Amino acid sequence: MMSSGDIVRQFFASEVANLLRFDPVAREGENPEGVHQLRVSSRRLRADLTVMSSVFHPRELDFLHTELGWLGKKLGQRRDLDIRVALLKHVRRDMPRWVAGQLLEGLQQLAYKEDEKIQRLLNADRYRHLMATLAEAVVRPPLNQRAATPATDVLGPGLCDALSILVARVETVGPTPTYDQLHEIRILAKRVRYSAALSSPLFGLHAKSMANSLEQVQTLLGELHDRVLVMEYFTRAFDGFEGEQSSLENARAGIERRLTREIKRLNSQWRQPYDEARRQGTFFCRS
Repeated sequence: MMSSGDIVRQFFASEVANLLRFDPVAREGENPEGVHQLRVSSRRLRADLTVMSSVFHPRELDFLHTELGWLGKKLGQRRDLDIRVALLKHVRRDMPRWVAGQLLEGLQQLAYKEDEKIQRLLNADRYRHLMATLAEAVVRPPLNQRAATPATDVLGPGLCDALSILVARVETVGPTPTYDQLHEIRILAKRVRYSAALSSPLFGLHAKSMANSLEQVQTLLGELHDRVLVMEYFTRAFDGFEGEQSSLENARAGIERRLTREIKRLNSQWRQPYDEARRQGTFFCRS
């Protein structure tokens, strides 16, 4: 039977390996996937630490949790710009060409500045110290005595508690949640997904199916959230233009109609995989 410490060593080895793999890609600055994967691995590792928090020494856990949160937030700013660029290209036919050109140029300039910030971050002492600490933790994770307990004793209750929180939140918001409530549901779904993925070697197909379904929920609500934020961005951006107001207002209205339709579609799709994830949870979570 796998111990909690065995699970910790597995996810440390996997996620830290990903961080080390994509660090040089991010430093080259040619492929934005390097920065994106650094961010994904840092957030995934932080989530896994949260799931297994009871088997860590508190001081070391607090350091890793804080520093990985800092890294993920800093790297996430670059992704936000990539999303804006992608959705600008998606809706550019609904706006005058000169408007699209100016917006795209402005976003590219912001992205260039953000890339410079990331390069400074990757060369900072704080980042180097974090990476050295993580590399050391692969060999000697900061575990307490509870790490010797069976992994099922930690992962099972943790997964079921996370699922119950998600289910309660979805039931509370009802059939017409606000955008902020949907964003909160996405965050909760991501936590349950990571917990289910971490638990799948122990709980088998049901946990794996739950993780897959919640990945769909996370993707759909993520795309919805991106469109909400970008629609707000376009509203602010258009206010800064001088030109034929009727043309600008028509463009703004066209973009809002398109993004609103897509938001409505995404909002109608996430509940099916959520219901499936909840059904899979009944196989190993008992009320």
